[in-house]
Amino acid sequence: MATHKPVIKTTAAARDEGRGDGNGEAFAGDVRAAVVSVRRRLGAVVEAVCGGSPRAQDITDRFGVYRKLGWQIWNVVYGDDPLAAIRHLPNARTLKVWNEAASKQGVDARLLQRLDEAIATFHQSADAHADDREMLFPAQWDPKLGIHVT
Repeated sequence: MATHKPVIKTTAAARDEGRGDGNGEAFAGDVRAAVVSVRRRLGAVVEAVCGGSPRAQDITDRFGVYRKLGWQIWNVVYGDDPLAAIRHLPNARTLKVWNEAASKQGVDARLLQRLDEAIATFHQSADAHADDREMLFPAQWDPKLGIHVT
């Protein structure tokens, strides 16, 4: 008999359920699912340390990261529009800083591994729809860096 792990929903993940833009474009659905996964996983890391619905400053203080990183993380997890929020996803180097800070706060390595996997899936999904990327990230996507430039 198979056992099922309970699905843990973060505050941000619960808000994302049932969202859809209804436009029927495959890339939007694929990317939206990947974005929701990133938000859910990143939210689990944030809420493991800060509890539900922290402010950006709470993230900065509790994780001991610089202010911009705390703000970026807050926006990815708690921003109202998932596709707009993902534009604030830090680059790989900064995510390494985030993961190190989370580890120092006692975040389970499995949560961080799941976050890394979700981010990789997001990038794969975005890469699979590279022709549509301008629609997803208008004007400020840097294809050479693979990041959104702010």
